[in-house]
Amino acid sequence: MESNATENLAPVDEIVDHGEATLDRRALLAGVTALGVAGLAASSEAQTQADPILKLLGRATYGATSADVTEARRLGFTGWIERQLTMTTADNLVCENEVKRRWPRVFMTSPQLVDVPDDWLTSVYLQDATFYRMVYSKRQLFERMCEFFRDHLSMYIWKVGGWQFVDDQNNVIRKHALGKFPDMLRASAHSGAMMVYLDNAYSGYWGPNQNYAREFFELHTLSPTGGYTQSDVINATSCWTGWSFHFPWDAGTQKGQWLYRADWHADGVKTVLGRGIPAGGGLKDADTVINLVVNHPNTAKFLAKKMVRFFLGEGNFATLETAVANTYRTTGGDIKAMIRVILTPANLGAAAPKLKRPNTLFASILRQSGAKVESMDWIRWSYINQAGQEIFNWAPPNGYPDKNGYWAGYLLPRWNMPLAMMANWLHPTIKLDVNKLVSNATTPSGLVAAIERVFFGGVMPTADKTRLLHYATGKTMDEWTRRETVALALCAPSYQWM
Repeated sequence: MESNATENLAPVDEIVDHGEATLDRRALLAGVTALGVAGLAASSEAQTQADPILKLLGRATYGATSADVTEARRLGFTGWIERQLTMTTADNLVCENEVKRRWPRVFMTSPQLVDVPDDWLTSVYLQDATFYRMVYSKRQLFERMCEFFRDHLSMYIWKVGGWQFVDDQNNVIRKHALGKFPDMLRASAHSGAMMVYLDNAYSGYWGPNQNYAREFFELHTLSPTGGYTQSDVINATSCWTGWSFHFPWDAGTQKGQWLYRADWHADGVKTVLGRGIPAGGGLKDADTVINLVVNHPNTAKFLAKKMVRFFLGEGNFATLETAVANTYRTTGGDIKAMIRVILTPANLGAAAPKLKRPNTLFASILRQSGAKVESMDWIRWSYINQAGQEIFNWAPPNGYPDKNGYWAGYLLPRWNMPLAMMANWLHPTIKLDVNKLVSNATTPSGLVAAIERVFFGGVMPTADKTRLLHYATGKTMDEWTRRETVALALCAPSYQWM
């Protein structure tokens, strides 16, 4: 995955196996090379947008449409953020009603789903609905934070099963993504799905399993260098014995949901992070540990650093991270307050270019092009999966990497999707009127201007405009020239980075 970008260049000539389409494969190869995508891993090739509004939309949405840009300029920088932070499901009914129509299972609870046949389909439906929301939701900043916390409290859906996973996403991630982190953490600790994923569901006094306690400290709160010891892990594990879930074969109406099994609990004396926990505490033992870490300065520092990196990319933001961590402590872990500290014109202006992860890239292409996607299957299996970021498909508990170097070496799927989309062979269920998209441009300059407006917020790097003009000049200005030129623009570093 981290191979040098240039090692992947040779097969580019084989990308566009277009069937009935008429994209010029050799011309596209020359065009992609001219645009400098071979240098994708070099931040010097990335977009360096000075406009604060466009920088904000680039980091806080999955691709700003022309309507998004217009709205943000009307509301202003701070006004747009506040609008996004206060939007509710009621403000997004078109998207949510479509999700409910297509994938009704993602609105059901674990007890409702436990006996629904083909549980693997429940998992697939949740993947599709999640990506659909990334593309079509008006609550873009909310969806971005859902993505952040899907990685922070990461779980592998194929270990847990869709029937429990849906409940977790609704009542942990989506419920608290713009709330307070301590509330989200407590909800995660009371998630039957998390107990299954990190092997706490069958952890009892006779055989305690350390996985959840270890990842709770290392990945969910204090960080890998957060000051806890192996002794803390062992004692916290004992605190969590008995934290399980209602098994499918249990009686009652709470199947799949969290359950404390008191007779499984190791009820002796424990010491965690220097705090003595007396015997006989039962259920309160783990609550004590949770309360210790949500107020711990290392939890504030760890979450602050990850949030800053998520929005601003890699770089030295030590002062800002301290400010965000202080905001966590003074607000009780208020996520909205932390976002407000991070997303300022000055901070975004200092942000290093950040390579779009595959899901962000593909969502932005669909979102900005206005494509109508009747089925997510083809995108999920043929492109998202190949690019290595299928939602909920990262098996380790640390979440998908958020580093440029991890994603920069795997270029072909990043090119394949836009080239295939513009060749009109993604799938019959994906509809896109390219001529309408670029206003039926009849000249190379008109075509490039339309691409700049639709995909770049009206500001495309001069070098890329020059190369696109060079590519389109001399060709018949028909639908396929328009498709090819759009495809090349979407492969350009200035689009692949944000």
